[in-house]
Amino acid sequence: MPRVLRPPPRGCRPPPPLADLLDAHDVRLPGGDRLAVRRLRTLGPALGAGDGFERLHWLLDEALGADGAPSGAFLHRVAALAGPVDAPLFAVLQESLYGQGAGPTGRAARRALAGRPEFAEAAGPLLLTGEMTHPWMSREIAGLRPFAEAAELLATRADRPPLYDLGRPAAEEVPLAAVVRHDGMRVDAGLSLDAARRIGAARVRATDEREHDGLTASGGRVLARLVERAAGRV
Repeated sequence: MPRVLRPPPRGCRPPPPLADLLDAHDVRLPGGDRLAVRRLRTLGPALGAGDGFERLHWLLDEALGADGAPSGAFLHRVAALAGPVDAPLFAVLQESLYGQGAGPTGRAARRALAGRPEFAEAAGPLLLTGEMTHPWMSREIAGLRPFAEAAELLATRADRPPLYDLGRPAAEEVPLAAVVRHDGMRVDAGLSLDAARRIGAARVRATDEREHDGLTASGGRVLARLVERAAGRV
């Protein structure tokens, strides 16, 4: 059973930081999953939205209730935001989308984090991770457990064929318009611009005006500009 946290007596020290509290106690999300620190780290993709910093600030600012335990509202929000709980197929296939032949992808997120000690589970201050799928998710997120074996097979598949014929985009004549954010946290701008250069009819604008959600958060203005650009009117 989860341990009940009680408010400290008057004059005692305040509750520990949220990450320390999660390490010391068995805190459960509404669906039954344990809220470990590494699950908390996966709130990072929220920072790729225009209002993401503000929303994440208030989520963490109001994380603890009067009893010193994580509040019910906080736990419900984290359950929805931390980890791809509503998109299990995305979690299973995400890494394979970037596997252009040349053997297994081998759990790219795990390999990338292994070379960055500042992201070690015991390291501080707590750093958030971006849009990536971690091997532990298939074990610790109930909605992903049925897909654990499939995810492992895809990540370790050695006879991976090329997904894309890189010669075909260069001959493409259908107009394509895109906006690339210079310092977006979800998609590397250099890789995006390199991909655009490989497409024959691409018209690309690099900017820092909007975040990753600019298409939906702009009230249709970004989409209208893209249509104009694709038509050659911009």
